[in-house]
Amino acid sequence: MSQADCSGWERFSSERVLDFLAKRGYEVSFRWNDWFECLVSGLGEAWLGAGTSRDAALFAALSHAFPSAAARAALASAVEVPLPSAAVEVPLPARGEVAATGRPEGSELGSAPSVVDSTRPQTPSPAEPGTPPPEAGEGKREEGVLPPEASAPLPGQEVPLPARGEVAATGRPEGSELGSAPAEVAATGRPEGSELGSAPSVVDSSRPQTPSPAEPGTPPPGAGEGKGGEVPLPPEAPSPSRREPTYRPKLGEKEAVGELQDLQQLITDSQYELALYSSKRQRYQMQAWVCEARSYEELHYGDDRVHTAATLAVRKLSSLAKVFWPGNINSMRVDASPGQVMPDHGLKGPAPGSWFEAMQIVKAAMDAAAQEDDAKGLDEYGWADARKLVPGPNRPEGLFQEVRSRIEKLTGPVDGKPIPKGVDAELKRPAPALVEELLMLARKLRWLRLAVPENDLIWGQLVGRLRAVAALWGKERGAPLRAILADETAPRKSWSAEIGIDPTKKQKQRKRVSLLNRFKTVQDVGTAEMPGLLVDAFELFNNIELSALLRPAVGTIKALGSEALEERAARRRLALLKKRMDEEPADAKELQQALAAMEAEAAGRGGDAEPDGLSEADPVERLAEQIRVATSGKRALLITNRNDEPLAESLRARLAFSEVGVAICDPRRVTSATQAIGNGSIDFALAVSGFLPHTADGAISDACKKSGTRLVRIGKGRPIGAIRAIGRVLRVDTPSSSAAV
Repeated sequence: MSQADCSGWERFSSERVLDFLAKRGYEVSFRWNDWFECLVSGLGEAWLGAGTSRDAALFAALSHAFPSAAARAALASAVEVPLPSAAVEVPLPARGEVAATGRPEGSELGSAPSVVDSTRPQTPSPAEPGTPPPEAGEGKREEGVLPPEASAPLPGQEVPLPARGEVAATGRPEGSELGSAPAEVAATGRPEGSELGSAPSVVDSSRPQTPSPAEPGTPPPGAGEGKGGEVPLPPEAPSPSRREPTYRPKLGEKEAVGELQDLQQLITDSQYELALYSSKRQRYQMQAWVCEARSYEELHYGDDRVHTAATLAVRKLSSLAKVFWPGNINSMRVDASPGQVMPDHGLKGPAPGSWFEAMQIVKAAMDAAAQEDDAKGLDEYGWADARKLVPGPNRPEGLFQEVRSRIEKLTGPVDGKPIPKGVDAELKRPAPALVEELLMLARKLRWLRLAVPENDLIWGQLVGRLRAVAALWGKERGAPLRAILADETAPRKSWSAEIGIDPTKKQKQRKRVSLLNRFKTVQDVGTAEMPGLLVDAFELFNNIELSALLRPAVGTIKALGSEALEERAARRRLALLKKRMDEEPADAKELQQALAAMEAEAAGRGGDAEPDGLSEADPVERLAEQIRVATSGKRALLITNRNDEPLAESLRARLAFSEVGVAICDPRRVTSATQAIGNGSIDFALAVSGFLPHTADGAISDACKKSGTRLVRIGKGRPIGAIRAIGRVLRVDTPSSSAAV
């Protein structure tokens, strides 16, 4: 291999060449793997080139498309751009030296051929439904073995070279079985004139495959104006208008790494709230973050520091997807392209040409879906059963521990891990009793949503585990479990009734226990208090029971006149009770049996010790009541990107803050918010992290650390989410909270 004259590269510009090719129906794609590769394809033809820079790879491909010096000179004249002379002269191997691997014998570049079949899509098909995306950086790399029909000639076999007229518009000799790869590439296993010889077309599996400008701010390929000319090319073919993709605004490498590190922290801080989202909301949010991470990487394509920071962010999301199991997020795949965000959510319209465009599309779709959910009556987390959570469990912490313990015993630990390999084999063919038990556990888990704030993350992991079990069971057997866990599922009455706990019956039992305890000192109840006690007792006890319970206060009851009670039914019950007390002796067997039964009831079902008791209070209101112990009379600052006075007023009223100010924060006004925090007059900084730039979030965090102000990130700034986020921060201070498991 000898080096030829390389003069002219300093004047070579690819912009007009790319525009010239685009107008004639050709597409140009680049990829990078320690060197650059360029594929020029269209009209059934394809040429591949490689080089140490984008322009060098493009010129190598053009050397095949315009094989003669005269053709290249005509191209240079047509686009008015000086082209460099041939960069490398590569001697063709003898026919017998081309092995079955598609490369010359002795090649050190692996077995991957540089032949590209332009008829095959280069994006892998989506994974099976329910399959979590593979972790970033762990994708499988296919060995570059030619398909059977594209195998190289055997040693000594004659390969007839086509006459000029025999090369059809497909870009291959008639009768060739090599697909759309050009004959010269197929025969040698490397592009003619390529400095890298038979550079393999193996892709770095840890990097997304979307090309980007070589330097920040460089116009994307195809930008620029060019003039046509007479060259020996196919006539200009009509093609759709070429729309240049939009990339993230220019940002330095150091700033991009900082933004990606802030994104990693945001993902970590948001996982509690993300755990409560419906599966649809989880897919949207994770996909938006993936696109955001990769939009920085495409801006600095080939930069190792940016690539590493972006990969770490995607890996965090991939790990969360494996435990939340929200469904397919194909943009997490290591070989994904921006256009894959469209089928993930059934979106319509032109596919994005960059990850920055993909991020904007996903965020817009996420906001539209949230508005649609609001119109349907879904709560701020995307679930349809918010009103069916009441009445809730009386002791939710105990029930939560019971449900978690049972699910983990049946399916393995859920703390950030998928189903263990040994367990999934047993779950594939479950006994009917196991199926029914997991269905009941799923109902109880839905009932416990929002009930235990400090266990929100574990709740999301438990739901994800049951989704994984449903996928393991398959379409038919897993359908009932998927239906219970579906976002839009809501029971007809309430989850308590769906589970089999009668709210009315349980409430009456709890009131009976409370009254039984009061009746122990009934002899101390005076005539002023007795009417109220009797009204409550008439609803829950019959006259035989009351005759036994109220015997110590028989004198007070007989002294009551009918006018003491307002309702006619209550007056009638009082008259019947007096009559029974007069006629029935105190030691009657029936009374003694009733009294013994009620004493056993009071001893066995003592108030809140009832494990399946119910609470009629909204779980969010119960949490707000606990939080008010720490927030009453305190000052808070709501930091967001818009004037959200309604949210500030709602938090002030529900959490008893003395004041909740609003700081509208954007990159130009972040200083005012940090100054307000830094002066020490703010007790709580409530940052709406879903709408704040990462740089602003980082500055606010630093100011809170210096001033000792509590920082609470409240996601999208919805009232319930804000209250729960404050509850999580204060969980060590609230009197009735338990430690996270």
